[in-house]
Amino acid sequence: QQQQQQRQQQEGSEKKDKNHVTKDEQPSECSRGVSSIVRTLQARMEDYSFLVCGIHPSLLTFLRQSLSSIPSSSPAKEGDADGKRSEQGVARILNGVKGSLQSANVMTDNGERRSRKRARRKRMKARNGKPEESDADSDSDGGGCSSDDAVTVGITLGTFHTDRVVLAKGDEDVIVCFILDPLDIDSKQITFMNRKTMKLGAQKANAVLYKWVFKNN
Repeated sequence: QQQQQQRQQQEGSEKKDKNHVTKDEQPSECSRGVSSIVRTLQARMEDYSFLVCGIHPSLLTFLRQSLSSIPSSSPAKEGDADGKRSEQGVARILNGVKGSLQSANVMTDNGERRSRKRARRKRMKARNGKPEESDADSDSDGGGCSSDDAVTVGITLGTFHTDRVVLAKGDEDVIVCFILDPLDIDSKQITFMNRKTMKLGAQKANAVLYKWVFKNN
């Protein structure tokens, strides 16, 4: 009987240990609460580098307005009027980011190489006293602009727990994720750079997009 009691106590202790989860074993709040697109891109660190910064006040106001009509309990659904308005707002931001990168002459690595090659040719021709070639001649030998020079951009908007508006496939050259928190200071902009296509232009692009200023006009 004494041996039976000891056996029961031992089984109870093993069952308790099996069900008990230590603090270190529990999933952290951070791992549970990061939006899916950010979590996906962070898991692909061999493909993307990223830079975290705050959100500029001018942009933060617009982002909050874009999300204000969507119930916090569910993401925007395709075809919903509220979701459509929010998506249109984010699309304006997407076009603004593209415009900022184009104005700063930020290109993909292919475009950057062509641009540097074209600049070297012009310098050589200038030293030799030869007239500069036209853009058409420059394009014909791969030195001019091409369709793959332009940087593709994706944008997402949401909270730390969920994505609310996603205008990104997940394979763009630059993906900017805006994560809103009730406190302005805790809202974040995470800019992801494709390591394969933006190795040469990442630093320049990050300088343009750091705390990006949204011109709502």
